[in-house]
Amino acid sequence: MYRRSVITGFVLLGLLAAAGAGAQTQQPMTAGVIPVVAHLVGLNGSFWTTDLYVTQSGGGSAAQLRLTVLNPAGPGWSRDIALPAADGATVVTDVVRFVNAAIPDGKYVLGWDATQPVVVT
Repeated sequence: MYRRSVITGFVLLGLLAAAGAGAQTQQPMTAGVIPVVAHLVGLNGSFWTTDLYVTQSGGGSAAQLRLTVLNPAGPGWSRDIALPAADGATVVTDVVRFVNAAIPDGKYVLGWDATQPVVVT
């Protein structure tokens, strides 16, 4: 039984590693998903938000980036931003409220796509 559990664990780790190869990475990409972004109250007076750091990777002109907060109850909320010139970087503080101040407090999935390769962390 122990051996079967160990083998199953290695298979699952291999599958997760293979799936992660095409997911969010430090490699320049033109689209991606961040599985959890938040704007919500925590315990003992804490407050949780998500900041994004976006860096354009090459390209001869400024990249356009669309951020989309997915809504489990209907259409998502989106906002477009322009990155500075090639190799520029920007910080998006509290991405949920940045996309739309009317989004209810909570945890969401964030999708993004860009006109040129960028790194989103």
